[in-house]
Amino acid sequence: MKNKKGSTIVWAITLIMVLVVIVGASLSFAYMSYNQSIKNRNKTQVELIANSAIKSLAGAIENDENSSQLIPNTGKQINVSKMECSVPYGTVSNIKINRKKENLIIASLKANYHDEDYTIYAYLTQSNNQWKCEKV
Repeated sequence: MKNKKGSTIVWAITLIMVLVVIVGASLSFAYMSYNQSIKNRNKTQVELIANSAIKSLAGAIENDENSSQLIPNTGKQINVSKMECSVPYGTVSNIKINRKKENLIIASLKANYHDEDYTIYAYLTQSNNQWKCEKV
């Protein structure tokens, strides 16, 4: 019985160490989850910015009577990389409009949001002198 007097302190220290390990692992997991959720939010936001910008560009080509300024000659490309359209929390740059064939335009742009980049393309075809976005 004399040897059991110090066993309580050993059990207390062991229990505290186990709790410290569990709490540390939980905090580490929470921090990793938090960072992953921020990364996913940034990725989603940059994709939404890019989709919105490319649809606006395609809509300008489809609906604008003066869209001939946006439409290059066949085999040519218009680079609007000097113009950076700032949007809340992100930017749109490297806007390119490339006319591959007489009736095919490929528009592209690059969106950036908190160190996340996303490049998107829109394919527009012409029929009856009207441009229509076929695929984004």
